[in-house]
Amino acid sequence: MLKPGNTFAGIVILVLLCSPMVLSPFTFQRNADFIRDIENREPAAFPQIQNVGDTLDTDKWTGLSNWLRERVPFRGDLISGKTWVEIELLGQRRLGAVDRGDDGWLFILQSYGGHWHQPGRSVGEAIEGLDDFLARNNETDTAFRVLLTPDKHTIYPEHLTSDGRRDIAHTAIDRARFEKWFTQDDDRIIDLHGAMLHAKDTSGKELYFRDDTHQNWHGGAVMAKAIVESIQPGIWNDDAVITTQMIKYPGDLRSLSGMTSVPMREKEVLATMRSGVEPSKVTYEGREYDDFEIVDQDPHSWQCPVRSEFISTEGLDLIPGRTLIMHDSCIGSIARPLIRPYFEDVTFMHYSDATPESIEQAMNDYDTVVLEVVERIAPETFVRLMAIPDPDAPSLVWHRDQAVPAWSLNDADEATMFPADGVEASLEDGRIRTRSDRISSAVVFNDLNLPPGHRHIARIMLDSPGLGQSTLFWAAESEEMSTERSDSKPIRGGLSELFLEMQSDAPIRSIMFEPGGGLGEHVIESLEIRSVPSSPESPVRP
Repeated sequence: MLKPGNTFAGIVILVLLCSPMVLSPFTFQRNADFIRDIENREPAAFPQIQNVGDTLDTDKWTGLSNWLRERVPFRGDLISGKTWVEIELLGQRRLGAVDRGDDGWLFILQSYGGHWHQPGRSVGEAIEGLDDFLARNNETDTAFRVLLTPDKHTIYPEHLTSDGRRDIAHTAIDRARFEKWFTQDDDRIIDLHGAMLHAKDTSGKELYFRDDTHQNWHGGAVMAKAIVESIQPGIWNDDAVITTQMIKYPGDLRSLSGMTSVPMREKEVLATMRSGVEPSKVTYEGREYDDFEIVDQDPHSWQCPVRSEFISTEGLDLIPGRTLIMHDSCIGSIARPLIRPYFEDVTFMHYSDATPESIEQAMNDYDTVVLEVVERIAPETFVRLMAIPDPDAPSLVWHRDQAVPAWSLNDADEATMFPADGVEASLEDGRIRTRSDRISSAVVFNDLNLPPGHRHIARIMLDSPGLGQSTLFWAAESEEMSTERSDSKPIRGGLSELFLEMQSDAPIRSIMFEPGGGLGEHVIESLEIRSVPSSPESPVRP
C-alpha cells in the first residue's frame, strides 16, 4: 500500500510534467502579444512540410525549434522576471536585448547592426537592390518614395554607454554608406535622417521615446511632414498638428528589459486635424466604416492594412489618386493619424505582407507608392523587397489578361460543399463561415471541372482568428487528397490575401481548403480561381 506522502509527491510531479502541455493553449496568446508588442516582430510560423524530404531540411527543424520555443508557457513573464533580477539586484547595463544608456535612455542591441555583415543582410546588398529597383522603375508613371527611419542612437548618440559607442563603431562605414545613399539628389529618396537632426536642433522636443524602440509623436510628425512634402511640396501645415491627449506611454524596452518598476513619463499624443477634411470611408479587415473608431480600438490594427478615403469641404488640397504606404511599426503605431488627412485615398500596409511581386503589382495599381523601413532591419528588408520579382509568381499571373475566371464561391452549391468532421460551415452570398473546436476547419468542394494542362490560381481572402498555415488541396476524379497535390502559405490573424496554385494532368474535380488559423471561426470572404494556359507570360494588366 502506497504511503499518502508518496501519492502526493507523485501528483505534484505529474502536474509539473504535464503543465507545459496543459497551459500552452492558454498562454500562447499572451506570448504572441509579448512578441508583437515588445519584440516588434511576428511569432514564428509552423514550418511548411510538403514532402518527406522536407523532414531532412535543417531549416525546417530550426523553424520548428523556434515555433516550439515561443510556446513555452509564460515566456514573456520569464524574460521580464530575469531582467528584473539583473537590473535591481545585479545592476547590469546589458539586459538581454537591451542596452541601458545614460539618463534613462534604453537602446535595443539589434539596432547596433552587428548582424549587418551576414549574407543577405548587408548594406552593400541593400544598396544594390535599391539601385536596381529605381533603375527598373525609372520610366513608371507611379510616384515612388523610399525613406529610412533612423534608429534612436543615430539621432541621440550622446546617450549611449561606452559599450554602445564601441559596438556601433564596428558598423560606422556601413551607416555612412546608407546615409550617403539616402541624401542623394533624387525626388524618390527622402532624407529623414537630415530632417530628424534638424528638428532635434531647432524644435526643443525629444523625438524618440527614451524607453521604447520608436520615435515619439513629435518624431512621427517630422516623418509625416517629410513624406507628405516629398509628394506634394507646400501642402503640409505645422499648425494642423494638435495634441489630442496626454498619456503615460509604456515603452516596449521597459518591459523587455524588466524595468517595469520605473515610473512612466507622460507623452503628448499628436494627430493632424485639417479644417473641412473628413474621412468618407475607412476599410479595415474587409469591412467599411465611417470613421476610425474601430481601427483605433484594435491594439494590433497597425499591423493590418487600412484604407482611408477623405473628402475636403473647405477647399484644402488632398494628394490625389490612390496611395500605398508600406511601413513598419514606426509609422504603424505612431504616424498614421499624422499622415492620412493629406491624402484623397491612402492605404497603409505593414511591409511584412509585401513581396517583390506585390510591389510590382502596386506600381501598376497605385498612383503613389511609399516604402518606409527602420534602420536596424533595413538591409535585410531592402534585399528581400527590392529583389527582381518572379514574372511567373501566382499573384502576378492572376492579374494577367489571359487569366480566365474558372470558378468562385459564387458558383458553389451548398450541396457540393462538405465540411470536415466536427466543422460547422455555411455558404451565403459568396462567403463561407466555418467554426470548429478542433485544429482543422477544412471544407471540401466537389463537382469542379478545371481543365488539365493549365495553371489554376486561387485568390483567397481569409479572415482567421490566429496565426497558421493555409493549405489548398486538389484531386482529379479518381484521386484522393494528398500533400503532394497542395500549396500552402503562412497567415496571420485577421484578413489575409492568399494566392495558391494548382496544376494537374487530369481535370481537377475537387478542392479542399484548410484555413489553418487555429480554433474558432474562420470566414472565407472570397475564393476565386482563374485558369491560365501553359504558355509564355503576358504583360500584367494596368
